[in-house]
Amino acid sequence: MIFPKKLLIIFIVFGIFCFVIKNSIYVNAARLLRSPDIISKNEVDKMPQRWGACWCRLNNRQYFLSYDNGEVFLQSKFVGELPKELLSVQDSFVVTEICDAENKKKKIFTYCFGEKKEDEKQLEKSENDKDNLKDPFDGYHIAVPRYFSKNSKRVLPEKISIEKLADLIKKKNVIFYTGAGISAVAGVFTMSELENSFGIEKNLECDEFAKLIVNDPEKLVSNFAKFCQRAFQAPPTKAHKAIAKLALFKKTQILTENFDFLQERAGVVSFRADCSKFKKEVEVDELKQIDAVICIGLSCDDRGFLGWYKITQS
Repeated sequence: MIFPKKLLIIFIVFGIFCFVIKNSIYVNAARLLRSPDIISKNEVDKMPQRWGACWCRLNNRQYFLSYDNGEVFLQSKFVGELPKELLSVQDSFVVTEICDAENKKKKIFTYCFGEKKEDEKQLEKSENDKDNLKDPFDGYHIAVPRYFSKNSKRVLPEKISIEKLADLIKKKNVIFYTGAGISAVAGVFTMSELENSFGIEKNLECDEFAKLIVNDPEKLVSNFAKFCQRAFQAPPTKAHKAIAKLALFKKTQILTENFDFLQERAGVVSFRADCSKFKKEVEVDELKQIDAVICIGLSCDDRGFLGWYKITQS
């Protein structure tokens, strides 16, 4: 298949099969087309171990979890009313009122476990501002995965050989883009696996997580702490080591959706994907220096990065 223009996206699935697609990438191209920074094991060990995740649009629910150097904070919120399964423990919730987009007042039931850090408190600053009451869900969204439809008129993925992939890496300006799949081999959960381990069910009014955070929060704290410790302390996989060598050989960057330190433990610093930041800082013309993005362990365009790049090229 002949592709118009120049940009390609390559997906590597389980390290064996490769797919090619038109378009791809972002960040400052001048920064992308240089070798990743080298980092030592001692430097990685000194890096702050922090991460937070928010689940929202779960009917009338919102969950927030954070990990900060061993300290875990959990929070659940219900808008409007508590589910009947939690009415017996409603005294454990803090009740506040907010105004929605239609200026209608709604009750917010909040339950917290653990100590909230200063930067986490900033997330709720607008909620506590009586002169600017806002729906707490306004600041959050669930990314819509980008999948390729068989009936799509756009260029579809195409299997390519390892030889063709090697030729692309050798002759083109490429960057590497990694997702959760590359770290799963090291025992770091993907987001769907994490949701399952916590009992988060998006279609239920009251799932297992909502019950556990009130009745047995220590269990959630233990599971979340183990997950984060694994992400920050697990050794790199063969794939992480291979990508580090390729990036140094090609003098190009490794972009990642992952928060874990596995790529750093392979000896190089990865560039954390943040589409909103790239949109503000990167000129479209700068991206034209990049010929291909090699995606490893990436099942969908969670951060909207590839989708945004395609729009800029249309």
